[in-house]
Amino acid sequence: MAISGAEYWKYYISWIRYQQRDWYFLWRTAENEDAVWANEAGQIPGFGSPAELIALAGNLGVEVQEEEPRCQNLDAARNWIDAPHKKVPCHDCMHAWHFFDDLANGAGAEFSGWMRRGPVRNRVFDKLYDCIGSGRFQLSANGKPNIGNAKSEIPSAVCCSKVFGSGINMCTTRRISLPNLLF
Repeated sequence: MAISGAEYWKYYISWIRYQQRDWYFLWRTAENEDAVWANEAGQIPGFGSPAELIALAGNLGVEVQEEEPRCQNLDAARNWIDAPHKKVPCHDCMHAWHFFDDLANGAGAEFSGWMRRGPVRNRVFDKLYDCIGSGRFQLSANGKPNIGNAKSEIPSAVCCSKVFGSGINMCTTRRISLPNLLF
């Protein structure tokens, strides 16, 4: 079974860690688009090893690029949401956000981190992005991470939890092979 338009994409191994378990997905990229590969039904298969993923790629007639995958640690993002007073794992939260966005692109699903852009989500995303460069996440007067809006003290962890929850909901509705994936 060959993929139509496969020559347009470059394919890579996407590696995530959730609940202390590693999962691998077929990630594809083109000039202005990134996505996790989905079958015609919009389902995204997850695999327990790179070898299983490479076997899928072979069956699809696509070549996986020889690049060492980097772990996207959803556990770290989940742990911060559970305890937002801890240091924000900026890279891990940003990777989780992008991972869910790429899942949505592949499955043709809606992800609230992008599909419902609004001022709160935009500010949280910007804060995560800025945090990567500076290593600091702006804190409110009570010491909890927030979106930095002087008129409101909406914790960023709450917004991230909703955004990541949208990503998890997308996973379950698209029958992605990640058991008990809940934010």
